[in-house]
Amino acid sequence: MEPLQDKIGRRDLLRWMASTSALCGGLGSTLLSMLGKSASAEAPTASTGDFEPVAGAIPPVAQHCPQPSVAPPDGATDAIFDIFGNFWSLSRQDAQAQRRLLVLPAQAADKWVADELSGLPRGGWRFLCADEFGYVWATSEQRCMRLDPHAPQAGWLDFSADLAATMHPAPSITAAGVSPSGAATFAVKSAAKGALIEVDQDQKTSVEVTAAPIGIDRLLCNEQGDMWLSCGGKSYRKSAATDAWQRRWEMVDRLSAGDHDLSGDVLNGKFYMAGGQNAGWGYPAVPHVFHELLAFDPQTMRWSTVAELDQPRFYNGTSFLDERIWVVGGYTRDQAYKAVILKSVLIIDPHTGVRTAGPPLPEPLDNPLALHAGGRIYVAGCQLPPDGSALTGPLSTCLLFSIGSGETAWHREPDGPSYRIALAGTVLDDNLYLAVAGKGLGCFDTRKKTWSTVPVAHAARSPQMAAYRGEIWIMGGRDIEHQDAVTIYSPKDATWKAGPDLPRPLAWGAATEIGGRLMVVGGAAGRGYNNRTFLLRDRAI
Repeated sequence: MEPLQDKIGRRDLLRWMASTSALCGGLGSTLLSMLGKSASAEAPTASTGDFEPVAGAIPPVAQHCPQPSVAPPDGATDAIFDIFGNFWSLSRQDAQAQRRLLVLPAQAADKWVADELSGLPRGGWRFLCADEFGYVWATSEQRCMRLDPHAPQAGWLDFSADLAATMHPAPSITAAGVSPSGAATFAVKSAAKGALIEVDQDQKTSVEVTAAPIGIDRLLCNEQGDMWLSCGGKSYRKSAATDAWQRRWEMVDRLSAGDHDLSGDVLNGKFYMAGGQNAGWGYPAVPHVFHELLAFDPQTMRWSTVAELDQPRFYNGTSFLDERIWVVGGYTRDQAYKAVILKSVLIIDPHTGVRTAGPPLPEPLDNPLALHAGGRIYVAGCQLPPDGSALTGPLSTCLLFSIGSGETAWHREPDGPSYRIALAGTVLDDNLYLAVAGKGLGCFDTRKKTWSTVPVAHAARSPQMAAYRGEIWIMGGRDIEHQDAVTIYSPKDATWKAGPDLPRPLAWGAATEIGGRLMVVGGAAGRGYNNRTFLLRDRAI
């Protein structure tokens, strides 16, 4: 895996900021109300911007996030959830109407503790929210502060002056939440004016100030990307933009934290995914390798943990054979957090969680890709270059092995095309399709035992890839101009076409068709690791 040190371009930033609607707690689809004394119920002015009055209360919005294992202390505010797996809350007000910041860290999720690392003083804090870029925000009526959980010792970045400069006289904050773009958003009022301020995550500036009713006390976004406001007992709505990602995709659930270097497969109607890693987990947010086998059930639209792996793994293959899940090779990390390549295979009964050792790979493979076709598991990968320069070294030959029911050793199949690092792939009609960076698709006919190549300009590296409705979908990836772009190949017609963009730039995630719908989960690009699960809407095709 290469470090995510590059920044996405301005266009990709703005499109990525077309991020989640169903945010939970501060991350979205839950409503963010005022904490403490409610805002004065001033009558809205005639200037409500693009928000239209709607009769009745704001409709309920489904929550799509994990719940804390321990409820916040009595009198504390509702918990919010960040992309690093932490929950946050504000303590009960003391006699001076002040609160402290509380955290339930992912690595010690059995007890809420006062945050002693970031230096946020006890104060009149009223709102908390966590955006899709990994930041946590705390606000009072006059102050707006931002924390990066990667570096709590750096303290809180003060955005108060930036908000104050947007209106005259300086506004007060009446509500906070996350916009359909995934960015922190604050409702403010000043004299006879109201506004929503959406804060840029790359620079210490606000990127958009939108006219809104005065005295907003709640704001939320629904699954369609509409923004709803409550103000003085009245409801207002701003419909999603015509190009909003929520019109193409639906966010249905979240992982316990952002995750990438993923793969998975569908067995008996459920999607199984093992391992993965990220650059930020817990508080403080530190690099982490996961050790769980997860299952996504399209009937409940929820993830669950099926079993613990024998050790943390990432870049492993995940497929199935004989009603069991096979976790193939990959990497783990030693005590110095150095990557250690594996050739071991783990077989897991998804009903009982029982683990057994499977036949090891004939040799360690860099980033093995496991696919089920024709009653066999096929594993493609390459030997890691001696100097480890997988990105810049010489091309490596794609090695292919397979194993079937009752067999105790892997069978060597014909070698595939040469490539550099991190294959992605899928299966259609028992043919393997592999995304070969810079070349196109490598296609292996499992019946004829032959390879062929389908060229394409600007072939992505490490995209999300799935077979859907008889076509091959290649979504996002690295080494392309727009990392949210989707291209579709039809083997029947031997043609390419563009598909609906992803909700945000992504690479190294997992994708599949499940329950008749196309799913994308996890992945990363730019600053943030994705913890969301997206399903393509039928109307987007």
